[in-house]
Amino acid sequence: MRKSKNLSTLKKLALRLAGMDERIIEVFIHSDTPKDPFRNEEIYLVCHLGEPRITNDMETYNDEGFAWGLEMSEALQPVLEEMDIDKEVVVTPFNFELHEQNEYGDYYQTLFIRDGFDPILKIADEHKEERERKMIDNLPADEEDPDS
Repeated sequence: MRKSKNLSTLKKLALRLAGMDERIIEVFIHSDTPKDPFRNEEIYLVCHLGEPRITNDMETYNDEGFAWGLEMSEALQPVLEEMDIDKEVVVTPFNFELHEQNEYGDYYQTLFIRDGFDPILKIADEHKEERERKMIDNLPADEEDPDS
């Protein structure tokens, strides 16, 4: 029951966060195990931005994305106080390379997504599977053993 209430609170927070930057398409939380996010010292909100350079390029992510995350985390402080959330909330933009490195963990919960969009992790997993399938398809076929 408590986990459900906390997820509801985080959904409200994500909606407020999305209202702070019109580029935010999706907000999700992530972790390595399925558990109540309020049991952690920090709550990580990952934002899929309509900003392909941050999403696709690690260098841009490190430069612009990191600064954006700090700015949004700071801007969110009054909202956290208003909503009586006493946890540190870290806001970060989504990046495909970080997803490939399993930075977002195995479990996530979408808190906010704009109408007409699919969850970015679903898209990322589909792209990864497609790349892996193409790699396998492009492997040279084993030559038949001439002695058989």
